[in-house]
Amino acid sequence: MLQQPFRLNRLRRWKKLGFLVIFSLLMQILLPFGSLRIVSAADQIGTDLPYLTGLTITDGSGNPFPESGGTVPPDSDVHIRYDFTFPDGETEIDTSTTHTTRLPSAILIASPINDIEMKLGDGTVIGTATIGTDNVVSVTFLPIINEYDSERTSFFWITSQFNKEVVNGITQIVFELGGGAEVVIPVGFETIEETSSLGMEKSGIYNSDDNTITWTLDISPSTKPNQRPLSNVVITDVLPNNQTLVAGSEEIIKVGSGEPVNGNFVSGTAPGTIEYAFNGDINTEPDETYRITFKT
Repeated sequence: MLQQPFRLNRLRRWKKLGFLVIFSLLMQILLPFGSLRIVSAADQIGTDLPYLTGLTITDGSGNPFPESGGTVPPDSDVHIRYDFTFPDGETEIDTSTTHTTRLPSAILIASPINDIEMKLGDGTVIGTATIGTDNVVSVTFLPIINEYDSERTSFFWITSQFNKEVVNGITQIVFELGGGAEVVIPVGFETIEETSSLGMEKSGIYNSDDNTITWTLDISPSTKPNQRPLSNVVITDVLPNNQTLVAGSEEIIKVGSGEPVNGNFVSGTAPGTIEYAFNGDINTEPDETYRITFKT
């Protein structure tokens, strides 16, 4: 009497197990063998670049940047990678449109980068990218992408530099990707205090014919860490003992171009000095040098 229920329960268990086995076999017949990655529109980051599913940056050696500590030099190399995943079964990828996004100003693109290839795992090139000096990233998918219906992941990467004029002391890089989406990557940049200087070199040549000395004063302005214009610059020079300025002998030019520079010579506020006041900004271009000449 106890064996019949036991046998019935065992038969029920075998029926359930058989159903699971049959279901499993049917799923293997209906679906491709191996792992299946279903990618939906929700996986896409932003609206600028279709099928973009990842964006990362590393240093020139492929290592993540420290997120804090202020140790990353503002002019460091940076490796940027864009990852794409195309939904399995979708064979109508738009190949007629060039999609664009923009790198943040924290990334410096000194010259255009062209013909960047996007490849599948088997080496097939399925897209190209270009990046201009305006930081615009342009991506185009090639028709061959629609000859595949699965196993379609690709990426492209570039190596550039941070823009030291932008990243000095900041704590994160923000990639805006359209539709209000953004990727925020913490980076602990070093803070370099801004300084300015006026490098000066002075020399004199004696003229025995008129018993005068022609003085040359070269001025080389600079600012660090970034170049920026300097305003209201006044140069003060001390005259040697028992010498006076020869009126009308003053001149200032921009070295290289030889162009005269607008400014005013005046007697110095301290005895035995002269002053030259620039009327406009200086250090507006890299490696500027100004030459002041006068006689005493």
